[in-house]
Amino acid sequence: MILSPLLAEMGIEMELEKWYAALKKTYVRYKWRMRSISKGSENPDKTFYVVRRSPGDTGLFSYLCTNVGYVRHAIESGYIPVIDMQNSRNTYLTADEIGIINAWELFFEQPCGYRLIDISKSKNIILGNGIIDGKVRYPSMKMIHDETDLNEWRALFHKYFVIKKEIMVEIDEQQRDLLGNRKPLGVLCRGTDYVNVRPSAHPVQPSLPELMEKVDAVFRDRQCEIIYLATEDEDVYQSFHDRYQDKLIVSKAKRYRNTGADNINAVIKKENDSIFTQGKDYLVSIALLSRCECLVAGCTSGTYGALMMSGGYEFQYVFDLGLYE
Repeated sequence: MILSPLLAEMGIEMELEKWYAALKKTYVRYKWRMRSISKGSENPDKTFYVVRRSPGDTGLFSYLCTNVGYVRHAIESGYIPVIDMQNSRNTYLTADEIGIINAWELFFEQPCGYRLIDISKSKNIILGNGIIDGKVRYPSMKMIHDETDLNEWRALFHKYFVIKKEIMVEIDEQQRDLLGNRKPLGVLCRGTDYVNVRPSAHPVQPSLPELMEKVDAVFRDRQCEIIYLATEDEDVYQSFHDRYQDKLIVSKAKRYRNTGADNINAVIKKENDSIFTQGKDYLVSIALLSRCECLVAGCTSGTYGALMMSGGYEFQYVFDLGLYE
């Protein structure tokens, strides 16, 4: 059978698209491959490992989790990690700031005190693999079932990850003003883009009725006094407010209504909100969650962050509902 010219043209276009996608994937893997470089003769007795990540619209705690994994890899390999969120596009930089500002240092100190400028003339530098390919271990769902695994990540976090001083001041102030001396049950509920898009291979989130049923039980059984809710979703907040009224506490972070399939970070930029302020408020919100007595949460990067930042909960329950297909 002879194909019509239109069908033949469509077939060619589809093959070209496949070829282009494969070529692009190969190029990205080559560009972000791990490799050794030398910038000069300084620090000949040290090897620095530059922690990188290929561009994407990614939230702060996703960056945190991959950075924690790469820092662990570097330390265990005998290298000194330096986190680079300066020399490529990321969620927290504008186009004009790339190459000038290290977005990581807006939120955290460098893990071993060395900045990119400090190693700019060093003899031994390894550019880390910027592609998440499973060769390096990151904080994952394993920590919600394995106390040893959780304690290892928690110890690593507390040793190498220091929140910027000015943000710590805000965390302490909000803890005093919002939580006080009352016994809080911390709740993390992702909404907006996460539950709308259902990203493949990411943890399935509990429904609102499932989450609230668990919150009711833990609040009662653990004799909590208030519920601290961490969510970026205004509709989730309204549902919790309707149910728990004056028992509900939230941080000062801005919340968003249903974003459809749009990435939450893209929505923030579209509304001309400060992406730094959103990231900082998110960090404060999760830090407050880590200071609660009890925890009920869906399984997300923010949850992993709270578990690592916490000194340990009296009681914790994290939903393990498998992964989105």
